[in-house]
Amino acid sequence: MAFAITGMGPNGHGGWKSRTDFVQSIQDVCTTDVVDIMLTSASNGATLAERGHFADSQVTLAKRGNDNAVNNQCRPARSNFKVN
Repeated sequence: MAFAITGMGPNGHGGWKSRTDFVQSIQDVCTTDVVDIMLTSASNGATLAERGHFADSQVTLAKRGNDNAVNNQCRPARSNFKVN
């Protein structure tokens, strides 16, 4: 999004985390029993759900409603609703 490659944070080795590293970080946080709800982007949430991560978890997956991927998936094909 706004910070592109740097948005996932430093990797501790002078570079930046990959998306794979970032999704693994989300998975690690969810297994600590510290959070009840994990808010993710549509694509990261879908990746975790496809892996079955939330199937036996006490953590509830929440996807951002302002994510264009979600908005485009939820909009009916013949709707007059306009996405800005």
